[in-house]
Amino acid sequence: MNAVIKILSTQNYGSPHGNTLELVTDGEYEYAKDLVKIVYQESPVTGMEGTTTTLQITPQDVRLNREGNMTSSTVFREGQRSDFLYSTPYGTTVLGVETRRITRFFNEHGGHLGVDYIIDMDHAVVGRNSFQMNVSEREDA
Repeated sequence: MNAVIKILSTQNYGSPHGNTLELVTDGEYEYAKDLVKIVYQESPVTGMEGTTTTLQITPQDVRLNREGNMTSSTVFREGQRSDFLYSTPYGTTVLGVETRRITRFFNEHGGHLGVDYIIDMDHAVVGRNSFQMNVSEREDA
């Protein structure tokens, strides 16, 4: 279905308050019992214009894939750490993500996703981040 996606992202790189960014955008939402799929285009607000973001949410994990000007594939599994390749127009690096907590609730009309995680480079903590995503049916759809 056509959806309105509201994302509140907080990045904390050592400062006590962090940097918070809010994005409201149109996208696509698909719901099945054990799989939710959300697709949207990044904007200049996120610094990733020209990139398509796809989230696949299952009871086991959240997979975030980005393709375009920025390319990455990140798997969030609560209580686990994983590495991922992060490519930008300026170069490519390997980062790690340790997922602290995932909250999710979805139904055929939309829902909510929350992910709290730590980013590292060569096992040295770079920052603690989180995002909250609310998805709802676009009223004019």
